[in-house]
Amino acid sequence: MERDSESNEYGRPRRYENEDTTPTSDRELKGWYSYGLAAEIFAVAGVGSFLPVTLEQLAKERGVLRSDHVTPCVKPKSAVAETSHLLLRAVSRATNDKNESQCVVQPFGKDISTASFAMYTFSIAVLVQAIVLISFSSVADHGSYRKKLLLAFGCIGSVSSMLFIVVSPSIYLVGPVLVILGVASLGSSFVLLNSFLPLLASNHPSVVSAEEQAGSLSASVDMVEPDGTYSPAPDGQQSDK
Repeated sequence: MERDSESNEYGRPRRYENEDTTPTSDRELKGWYSYGLAAEIFAVAGVGSFLPVTLEQLAKERGVLRSDHVTPCVKPKSAVAETSHLLLRAVSRATNDKNESQCVVQPFGKDISTASFAMYTFSIAVLVQAIVLISFSSVADHGSYRKKLLLAFGCIGSVSSMLFIVVSPSIYLVGPVLVILGVASLGSSFVLLNSFLPLLASNHPSVVSAEEQAGSLSASVDMVEPDGTYSPAPDGQQSDK
């Protein structure tokens, strides 16, 4: 998608130094559409559905009841442990109100409801994403490393999503870190992807052809005298008419 900005043999005239003016190819358009499709799938299916559920489940399997901070929220698998767990839950419900029987985790020494764990994670992820976008947005518009940055953020987001396969309840705090990396990479990828739009559109053969036709028509109109006659073209060239 990042083309050779030095070549101008078949492109339109450059408007500024080192501007890429090579014609847009079908391969570049297909690459742009494919990347956007893949990113949208992750945004809808990953960020919108699977990641929140995964974070909440990891926290729930690691969490304990607020009432005693000992009883696990998820039932153990063994029969003896399961019976003990049920008795503790019954006693807890009989002696504590509903709020005290909530499932909580303590990532930083403070109780956080497992139902809110994903919400806090995505709030931090959006904050980090905003900081990252502000930091390198000018590079997307004026830099020459857009393709490399686009590939880098795509790889970071992909790897961070695949690493969820090794995240277990014992290391549940790794999950939020991976989510933050994935969300920040997703937003950055969209910024970089959209930065290619002006370049691809202005260099599209249909746009270049339309601009050339408009320029020729404008030149022809300029050579028409008020009395309807044609004046000679500049440099001794005659009008096409």
